[in-house]
Amino acid sequence: MKKVFLIEMIAFLLLVGVTMSFGQSRDVLTDAKVITELDPRVFTDKVDYYPGDTVLITGTGWLPGENILMVFELSTINPHFDTLYTVADAEGNFFNNEYLIVEEHLGESFELTATGLTSGGIATCVFTDVPKVGSVTVSAQVGTLTYGTSGSVTYTVTVNRGSGGGSSGSFTADLSITASLPSGATASFSPNPVSFTPTDNSKTATLTISTTASTPAGSTTFTVKAATSASDYAVNNGTLSIGKATPTITWNNPADIVYGTALSGTQLNATASVAGSFVYSPIAGTVLNAGNDQTLSVTFTPTDGANYNATTKNILIDVLKRSITVTANAGQTKIYGNSDPLPFTYSITSGSLASGDVFDGTLVRVTGEVVGTYAINQGTLTIKKGSVDVISNYNFTYNSANFAITKRSITITADAKSKTYGDADPALTYQITSGSLAFSDDFTGELSRVSGENVGAYAITQGTVALNNNYTLTYVGANLTIGK
Repeated sequence: MKKVFLIEMIAFLLLVGVTMSFGQSRDVLTDAKVITELDPRVFTDKVDYYPGDTVLITGTGWLPGENILMVFELSTINPHFDTLYTVADAEGNFFNNEYLIVEEHLGESFELTATGLTSGGIATCVFTDVPKVGSVTVSAQVGTLTYGTSGSVTYTVTVNRGSGGGSSGSFTADLSITASLPSGATASFSPNPVSFTPTDNSKTATLTISTTASTPAGSTTFTVKAATSASDYAVNNGTLSIGKATPTITWNNPADIVYGTALSGTQLNATASVAGSFVYSPIAGTVLNAGNDQTLSVTFTPTDGANYNATTKNILIDVLKRSITVTANAGQTKIYGNSDPLPFTYSITSGSLASGDVFDGTLVRVTGEVVGTYAINQGTLTIKKGSVDVISNYNFTYNSANFAITKRSITITADAKSKTYGDADPALTYQITSGSLAFSDDFTGELSRVSGENVGAYAITQGTVALNNNYTLTYVGANLTIGK
C-alpha cells in the first residue's frame, strides 16, 4: 500500500505539473516520458545514522538542470513520507545535505526514492537509524527473599550494542528502573552508567535490589532501561520474588490424660507468632483410646495470607488406661436342685466407667450341682462403647466371689399302722409332707418299728430311710398299734 501511494504521488506530480521554488521555476515532464539513455542513481554517505547526523545525498546520471523529487519513506517506527527537492547540475549530478536525522528517527528504516521531474528517471537507496543501544537483558533473580526479614538479591543486566553503523564508536548508557518496586525495596546498579569502547559489543552490570522486613511478599515485574538519550534506549523486564514467611507455632506436648478425658483447651492450646485461626485434629471433645505417643495436629491459617504461609504442627500425647475394679457380689446362693439365680451380680468397687461406656456380657461360675461352693468368674463380662469393645482402654480388675449351693430340705411322715395280735406286720410306709426331691433322686432304705408283739402301740422309726448328702431330711414318726 505504501508503494502504491508513493507511485500515485509521483505520477500525480508528473502528470499534473507543479511549479516548485528553488530560487527559480522548473518545468515538469508532462507526458512522464523517461529518457532511456540516462542512468540516474542516488547514494547516501552512510547506510546507518544517529540522531544529529545529516544525511549527505549524492545523485549522478540525471538530466542536467532538472528538478528532482526526493521522497523518504519511513516504514518502521512511525510510517510516513518526507519530501525534499533538489536540482541536477550541468553534469547531471546533485548533492543535498538538508535531511537531518532526529531523536524520533531512532530504530527507523528509510527508503529514498529520487524522481527526475523532467526525465522521469527513478533511483532508490536505503539507510537506517539504528540506535546505539540495541537491547538489554535481565537475568533471573539470584538469592531468596522472605517477608519479615530484610535482605537483597542480584541480577545480571546485559546491555547490547545496536547492529547498525550508527551504533559504532564509544558511548555510555545509563541504567534505571522505570517500573515501581514494592514498598521498602530499593535498587542500585554497579557500574552505572556502563561504558562502551568501539570494540565492545555488550557490557554487564549488577543490579542489586534490597528489601526491608516490611516489604510485602509476592512477585513484582520491574523494567530495566538502558539509555544514551531520551529516544535511544532499550528496556526489558525482570521479576522480583519475595516469599511468604512461615509463622512460628508454639505448642508443647501436654501432660498425660486418662482414658475418658475429652480433649479440651488444656491440650489444644497452640499459639502462633502472628494473628490467625487454628483447626485441630482430633477436634475438641474427642475421647482418645488409651495409648502412648498419639498425634495431635493443628493447622494454622494466618489472617495475613498475602505475607504468611499456612502451616501445621504435630505434638504427642499419652493417654493412660482408666482403672476400674469389678467384684462379684457375695452371698449369691441357691438350694440344691433349683436353677441358678441368673444373672450373677457384681458391683464397681473401685474406679468408674468413662462417659458413654457400659458393661456387656455376664459372669459365669464353675460348673457343679452338688452342695458346695463354686467360684464366680468374669465370664464374658467386658466394657463397650456402642458396639465396640473398649475394655483395652481400662486397667480392668475382677474380684471373684463364691456361689453356694445349699442342702435341700425335705420332710417325710410315717403313715400310722395297725395289726391284730399274732398277725404279721403290715408294710411300713411314709409320705413326703414338706419339700420335694430334685432331679431323679430317690429314697433308700426302710422304716422300722420298736420291737414287740404284745398288744400295744409301737413307734415307727426312720430306720434306714435316707437321701444323699444334698438334702436335709426331717422324719416325722407314727405308731404301729397291735390290737387284741
